[in-house]
Amino acid sequence: MGNIAYPVDSNKIVGEDKPESNDSIQAWNRAFGKVDVDNWKNLVREVLGSGLYLEIQFGIGELEMDVSREGLQYTKQVIKTLRERTQDIYLQLKEDMSAKLKTATNLVEAYRTYYNLRDLAGGWTAGASWTDPDGKVHELQSGKDLEYKFKKSKHFYAINFRTASYLSRRMVYLTDKIHHETLNGKGQYYWNSNGRKSGPMVFFRCDVKSAETAKKIAIRYCNTNDCFAYLMVDNDTPEDSTTGFEDIIKDIGGESNVVEISKYRDLIANNGTRNSRGSTGTISKDEIFAIVDLGATKDCKELGGNGLNDSNLLRELSDDLMEYIEDEDNEIVYIPILRYGSIEGFPDIHQITSLSKNEDIALGKKLFDNQKVFAIKQSAVQKLKNDGINLVDFNSWFKKYATKLVSKLNEKVSFYKDVMEYASSQFASKDPSFNDRYYYNAAYSDRQIMQHLVNVFGLDYRKYVKNEAFCEVIDQWLMIEFFSDTINKHKFDIPRFSKDDYFAKMAVILNKYGMNGIDPSDIRDNTLALNYLNSVIIGLYGVETNPVLNSIKNDKSSADIISKMPKMSDIRKNLKAEVDKVPMLKYIIGSVTNNGNIRNITSNNPLKVHDSGYGGKQDWFNNLGGEAGIESFRQTLGSLI
Repeated sequence: MGNIAYPVDSNKIVGEDKPESNDSIQAWNRAFGKVDVDNWKNLVREVLGSGLYLEIQFGIGELEMDVSREGLQYTKQVIKTLRERTQDIYLQLKEDMSAKLKTATNLVEAYRTYYNLRDLAGGWTAGASWTDPDGKVHELQSGKDLEYKFKKSKHFYAINFRTASYLSRRMVYLTDKIHHETLNGKGQYYWNSNGRKSGPMVFFRCDVKSAETAKKIAIRYCNTNDCFAYLMVDNDTPEDSTTGFEDIIKDIGGESNVVEISKYRDLIANNGTRNSRGSTGTISKDEIFAIVDLGATKDCKELGGNGLNDSNLLRELSDDLMEYIEDEDNEIVYIPILRYGSIEGFPDIHQITSLSKNEDIALGKKLFDNQKVFAIKQSAVQKLKNDGINLVDFNSWFKKYATKLVSKLNEKVSFYKDVMEYASSQFASKDPSFNDRYYYNAAYSDRQIMQHLVNVFGLDYRKYVKNEAFCEVIDQWLMIEFFSDTINKHKFDIPRFSKDDYFAKMAVILNKYGMNGIDPSDIRDNTLALNYLNSVIIGLYGVETNPVLNSIKNDKSSADIISKMPKMSDIRKNLKAEVDKVPMLKYIIGSVTNNGNIRNITSNNPLKVHDSGYGGKQDWFNNLGGEAGIESFRQTLGSLI
C-alpha cells in the first residue's frame, strides 16, 4: 500500500478454523491432477503454506494502520476488504482459465487444454467453464472423468492406461469413462504418471472382424507413439462398430476425429511365423488345431488326416484364433492328442463335439457356454507352456466347471430330492386288489381312473365337478405324478394339456402343500439339468470320477412337505369311493379299459382315445356334436359327480 509492503496475518483473513480436508492430502491430490483449489480460503492457506507469498495491491487509505505504522490494524472493515480482494483473486483464476478455453472446439480438447494450463500455473487452478457449440455450459474440474452409458454389446476400451486385472500384463481396460488421467496425459499407475505421454490421445473404432485384433493394433500403436487411446467395439459385429458411441464421438469433436483401426493393421503384420509373447518359441499350425463346433470358424482349413481317429473334426488355426491363443488374458482349454486322437485319460474329441451340439443339455443351457477348445499334439504342450501360452487341460477345466454347475443346481434341487423319492415310491406302488396279468398298468387302478378323468375334463375339472373332495383327490394324484414322472421327462409330453396351463395348475396345487412361490417348470428344468450332467460325466469319465454322485444333500425341511403329502393307497381308496357314488361315471370307466397313461390322450374329443384297433371306428361313433357337444357332455357328466 503506497509502494510499502505490509505483512498480513492470514489467520485474521481466513479465520483459525481448521480446513475441512487435510492440507497434505489436498496438495498430494493436486500434484497428480485429481483436484482443484476448491475455495478461496484454501488458496490462501496453500500459497502461504508452500513458502510462497501472495501480493495484493491496495491504494493509500484503503486499509488502516496500527499505531506504530508498521502493520495493519485488523478492524472489521479491514478484514472484510482483505477477504473480498482475496476472493476476487480466486474467482479471477477461474475466469482467466475459462477465457483461455473459448477456442476449444470439443469437450475433450477443452479438458486437455485445461490440464496443460493447469500445469503451467503450478497446479493453482480453481476450475473453469466451457460452452460447447450447442450452447451447453460444462463445468471443468481436475480429477473428473467423463462418464457414458452403453448398450450391452457396446464395449469401450482404454488402451495403455491400466490393465484389466492385477495379474494381467496387457494394458487394455474395459470401461465406461474417458478417464481424467488420460485427459491429463498421465497413466493410472505411479510409474506411468510422472510425465505426460508425448503423443496425442487417439479414439479408434473397430472395423475388423476380430476385437482381439483391434486391441492388438491399438496396443502396438500406443507403444509406438507413446500415447493413450480408446477403442470402440460392437461385440456382436466388431467389423461394424459404427453405432452406439454417439455421445463420445460428439465430445471428441465428431466423426473426423475417429480413426478406423484397420488403418494401422500393418503394425501387427508378420512374415508367416508367429512369435509367442517375447519368447524364442513359436506357435505352429502343425501343433495346435481348432475343433469343429468348439471354436473352429469357416476360415479354418480342413486337415489332410485321411480320416485317422478324429482328424475329420480338426481344423487349421485361422489368424483370428492365433491371436486368441496369443492373448495372455485368454485361458486356452486343450485336449492333448496323439495321431489326431485324444491321449489316454481324456474323452474322445467326437464325444465332446457331440455334447457341444446337444441342444437338450440343461434344457437349453449350453454346457460349454461357447468355450473354445483346442487339440494340441502331446509333444508340443510343454513347449507352448514355456512360451507363455496360458494352457489348461480339458479335464481340469471341465471338472472344475462341472463341479460349479452341480453346486448351483444342487442348491435348487436338493430341497425336493426326498419329495421326488417319496412320490416315486408311491406312484410305483400297485393296487393289491387288482391283478396285473390282464394288460399294461392293470394293477394301477389310480392310473386307469385318472386317464378317464383327464380325458373327459382336462385340467378344468373344477369347472364341471362341484364335488370338492373329488377335485382334491385329483389334485393329489397330479402332484404325485408330477414329482414321480413329469419332472424327469426331457420334453413336456402330455398332449392333452398345454405346457403353460399344466405348470400354472401345478403351481396352485404345490402351494397348497407348503411349496409357496415355486415354479414347477424350474424344478423340472433343474432336475433334468442335474440328471443330464450326471450322465454326461459318467459317459466321459466313468463313475469313479463323477463329481455329481453323492453331491445332492437332503434338506431337512422337505420332511414337513412330505408329511403333508398323501399316500397312493389313500388316493386310490378315495378315487374308487367317489366313482362308486356315480354309476354313470363307473359305467364309462368300467366299459372301456385303457393303459392308464395320460400321455396317450392326444385329442380334446373324449371319444378319440378309444378309437383303436384294426381299421378304427366309424366316424359317427366319434362325433359328439363338435365343441358344443363336447362341452355339453362335460357339463352333464360333471353335474352327476
